Amino acid sequence: MLRSLLPLMVFCAVSVLVLIQPQMGFFIYVFTPLLLIYIGTCAWKSRHNPQLLPTLAIKMLLCFVSIASIAMIQGRHHQQARLVANEAVQSIQTYQQQHQVFPKQLQDAWQATTPLPNVSYQLDGKQAQVSYSSTFMPKTQFVYDFQNQNWRKQSF
Repeated sequence: MLRSLLPLMVFCAVSVLVLIQPQMGFFIYVFTPLLLIYIGTCAWKSRHNPQLLPTLAIKMLLCFVSIASIAMIQGRHHQQARLVANEAVQSIQTYQQQHQVFPKQLQDAWQATTPLPNVSYQLDGKQAQVSYSSTFMPKTQFVYDFQNQNWRKQSF
């Protein structure tokens, strides 16, 4: 039984290790259909062979756990990136309220000693822009709109 599970276990383990990396989550849209096709094929083969049903259940569980793991870790990446970006926005807004202008650079407003990974700040005239890279999709970023006080997704 273990021998029949080994290829799927290796495929799922390698896929999870690759797809949990930031900006790799969009590949879950390729990974999930492949696993669904594989499970469907296994279910089709086991319809006349009841001895394969326990193995099918384990394969289904392994696929589900792999997909859920990728989704949860990618969600956590996004949550952490948004938290740091929101702290940067809050610092900029506090600076702007105190000085009546936006800071020339993010370090002027950012009081913490920790660096801001993937957060960028630009001051264009009197308009400030904070953005960070999407953790799920490459070439996508979230930009903060200070006038409407919300984040918008921007692809480039």
